[in-house]
Amino acid sequence: MEEQIIDSENWKNQNNFSYREIVLKQVSRVATLGSKEMRKGWWRKTMIAGGSGELFSNYFTDTRKEYISAVEVLHDLLQPKFDDEMEKSSENIQEEIDEMYEGYKKERGDKDAFYNDKLKLMRAMFQELCKFLERYGWLEGGVVEE
Repeated sequence: MEEQIIDSENWKNQNNFSYREIVLKQVSRVATLGSKEMRKGWWRKTMIAGGSGELFSNYFTDTRKEYISAVEVLHDLLQPKFDDEMEKSSENIQEEIDEMYEGYKKERGDKDAFYNDKLKLMRAMFQELCKFLERYGWLEGGVVEE
């Protein structure tokens, strides 16, 4: 079988999405998640009708964690393309997160406070990723040649 070199930006997966389309779909997902109210997750237990006494548990997702995960995926998708400016921004934000996490572990701090603080840093990461995409030419209006 003959080996082929495939340009990653023009690569299409089984659903025919190019790398660029996957990245921009993830940007849209982050923007959608960021447009929601950020709240911690919680469980609600309700009694099942019929008098059996059984409880039904339903978990409501922590929207902060959803947003954080979505930004992390976008970061991972774009990391191979980072320019020096984005690389530095990414390292600085990640260092802040690591320091914050170490402080949280040492003090056995409040998890909610940790996620609230991490959320702020991930919003800063998303802003930096958007600036990078603008420099890269992927946020321009109209049709952009890859």
